[in-house]
This record gives sequence, C-alpha cells and structure tokens, in this order.
Amino acid sequence: MKNAPDERTRRNALGRAYLRFAYENAGMFGLMFRNEIINMEHPALKEAAASIMDVMVPVIEGKADALKQSKNPLSRMNAMRVTAAWAFVHGLATLLIDHRLGGILKATSAFDDPVSLVDVVLEEVRLGLDNS
Repeated sequence: MKNAPDERTRRNALGRAYLRFAYENAGMFGLMFRNEIINMEHPALKEAAASIMDVMVPVIEGKADALKQSKNPLSRMNAMRVTAAWAFVHGLATLLIDHRLGGILKATSAFDDPVSLVDVVLEEVRLGLDNS
C-alpha cells in the first residue's frame, strides 16, 4: 500500500474538480446528463467523453502518472472501481446542487455549509478503491 496516500490524493483531487464544476456550473452540469437533449453520438461529445475517461481511468486504477493512451479494455475490477467512484462523486454533486443536504446540516454543528460537508465526505469516506 506504499503509494496509497498519493493515489488517494489524486482521486480526491479529481473528485473535487468534478464537484467544483457541478457546483459552480449547476445548469451546465444538469444539461450534460439530459439524454433527451444531448446526443452522445455527436463526434465532439464522444471525443470529450473519451478524453474524460482517459484521465479518470488511470487515476482510479492508481496509474495516474501514465494517461491512458490505448483502448485496452478495463479489467472487471477496474470497471467496478470507475463506476463506484463516478457514482459516488456524481451523487454528492447532485445532492449539493439540488440543495438536499440542509437536513443533515441542521442536525449537526460540525459543518458550516454543504460544501464543507461534501468536502469532508470526499476526504474521509473510503470506497475500497485502493490498489492493495
């Protein structure tokens, strides 16, 4: 588990970037996931989605020093890791931008605002993504 803290730091940075984009661009973020509006078969959108995967997959795999250049298929385990990581940050982003964390904030004095709550969740919750 020698590289785990560095891998975790990179994953958290990627998650924070996702959350920051969603929070600061809530309208665009919502639009990006509207299949009835967005045609993911459009070449530019397909390329953008592939570029995101080229960054996300190596970070989740713990191989962030080498961006994914080949179209090698993901292993079963890495497919699950990528799915879990994306679901986790996407869910946090959705809760944040839809203002669904107010009840939790009212029930505790540990957090000043929803962004600080989500930031701590991202930092402290472990999804079993470490390559050990």
